[in-house]
Formats: sequence, C-alpha cells, structure tokens
Amino acid sequence: MLSAESKTLTIREVRADESERWDEFVAAAPNGHILQSWAWGQFKARYGWQPVRLALEDDGRFRAGAQVLLRSQFGVTLAYVPRGPVAMGEDPEAYVRLLQALHRLARSRHSIFLKVEPNEPAGSPVADLLRQEGFVRSSHTVQPRATLFTDLRGGPDAVFARLKKKTRANIRRAERRGVQVRLGDREGDFERFFELMAATGDRAEFPVRSLRYYRSVFEEFHPRNQAELMIAELEGKIIAASMVFAYGREGVAMYGASDSAHWREYPNYIRHWRAMEWCMSKGCERYDLWGVPQHAVEESADDAAADEDRPEGEGGLWGVYRFKRQFGDMPVRYVGAFDYPYIRPLYLLWSHLRRNEEP
Repeated sequence: MLSAESKTLTIREVRADESERWDEFVAAAPNGHILQSWAWGQFKARYGWQPVRLALEDDGRFRAGAQVLLRSQFGVTLAYVPRGPVAMGEDPEAYVRLLQALHRLARSRHSIFLKVEPNEPAGSPVADLLRQEGFVRSSHTVQPRATLFTDLRGGPDAVFARLKKKTRANIRRAERRGVQVRLGDREGDFERFFELMAATGDRAEFPVRSLRYYRSVFEEFHPRNQAELMIAELEGKIIAASMVFAYGREGVAMYGASDSAHWREYPNYIRHWRAMEWCMSKGCERYDLWGVPQHAVEESADDAAADEDRPEGEGGLWGVYRFKRQFGDMPVRYVGAFDYPYIRPLYLLWSHLRRNEEP
C-alpha cells in the first residue's frame, strides 16, 4: 500500500507523448479496459468530449489512473469515467487519492457531477469504497450492465473443443455452406456493415450510431493494430459483419450485425469464431461478447423459461443473449454506475431529463 508520507507519490495529467506508457499500464491492470485506452479518448474527442488522463505515480510507476471524459453542454460540464478508474491490484488508498484528484479536476471545470462506471463485478468492494467517499448509486448506466466472456486460453484447438456442441456444429455448417470470412479492406465494406447494423438494430431493438461514428472508432484503433472489420460473405455477398477489438488480454466484439435472410447459413457463428481466432493471435485470453440483459446473468433458467419470463424493456436483446450464450460461458454482472453530485439541484434535474441518454 502506498504511504501517505511517500515523497515519490505524485498525481498528474498524463502527457500526449506518454500514450504508449498509458496503454501499457491500463492493459496490464486487472481492471483495465478498452474504454480507458488512449485511442478511446481520442475517438470520443471527435464527438465533443475532452479526454483527460490522470495518473497516480509512485517511484516512476503508474499505480492508479483514470481517463475522464469532459463535455460542456448548456453552460455546464459533465465528467464521466467509463469502465474506470484503473488500479494495479487492491489498493484502496491509491484509489481514494485518485478520486480526490478527479474531484479537483471536475470542480475546476464546473461539473454538475462526476460519473464513474468501474470495470468491476457486482459485489466488488469498490462499491462500498465509493459509497464511503460520498458517491451515490446511479440508475443511469452508459455501458452494458452485464456481459458474457469466452475463455481464449489454450489456443484455437482447445478453445474450439470447449465450445458447445451445437456451436461447433453451426460453425462447420457455415463453412460447408460456403460462408467465408475476410478482413474488411474493400470499397463499400463499411457502407454494407452500416446497413446491416441499422437492420439488426431495428430487429433486436438496440440503438445504432451513424456511419461516421463507426468509421471514426475504426480509424483510431486500426492503425494501432487493435481493431479489424470482419466480413462474412456468401458467393460474394456480405451477409454479416462485425468490428472486433483486441486490447491487452481482452478481445471485444463491440459491434456486430447480420442479414436475417441468411440465418440458415449461420454467418454469425463463423464470424464470431474467426474474430476469436484473430483475438487469440493478438494474445488475448478472453473474448467479451459485449452486453446482455442483466437479468440473464442473475438467473440460470433454460432458454425456454428465459424467453417466457423476459423482463419488460429488454426487447430483442433477450434473443441476442440466447445467441451469445452459444459462445460465452463466463457471465459477469457489473457493479454499476456511481455519481458524485457537485451542484445537487442541477444534478437532480439532469438525472430526470437524461436518465435514458448518454451523460
């Protein structure tokens, strides 16, 4: 644990020329996450957010850090830490010192409140620590409240053998029916990817961003060798696509879509498998299927019971969960979002007006 008397302890803003050092720290931390990566901050800067990276440094080593996104809107500022703060191991003192630095930054920018959404599972002691520090649990979460992971350790043969029998069979069916997966590097790939995203969003009832948004995130991560567009084709026609990321030990299937007219060719099975193979080639140890209904990981119901008892508001995402279950066998429910209000009347008003929108 850090000593309060340590003369080497400093809290400072990370410089632009330290981007690689920042990513090495975040990627190695047990609770590091791609949304705390340098590229994610640069990407969000294209959409009105100012990323600021604060690091607690001890004897030349980052011990804790947070990428906070700041945005001025309607004369006030919002401060948000997606899937953070990040800390090397269990170090509550370092965590508190970092929170204090975040408060100073947020207050200096006249923020209404500070929102943090830690990359921690439900039941983590971080929740109690945040409450002790004056944070309140928020009903407004920005990131998925639950997800499923696939264990990628052991190499492709071992991972394939661990998949469910039905999943393995459907991957082989896709291959026999002529579905091929390639990297998206041709003219029109992004436009078709976006068309599929829009159609899948309508079908599964999840929000879809603009074509420019997806291009922007790819332009930030792909040059760093951290993202690829996976294209599933049948006789030259694109029938499924996904954007997959590799960051540290974790692969992430953040965006994916398919043509419902070709479900009998099982393109989603083979595109996920090829994405997993790519993530394994990058050294990833697990694969995040990126978001399922939180009720799904709280109960162990079979598919039929889950479909009958689908909670209101989950919509088509329940069907997405049933598909993702074919790959993910490691469910995680996150600790959730916590807010620290600075201007309470405005915070209460903002919470009421924006509870279903991104802060």
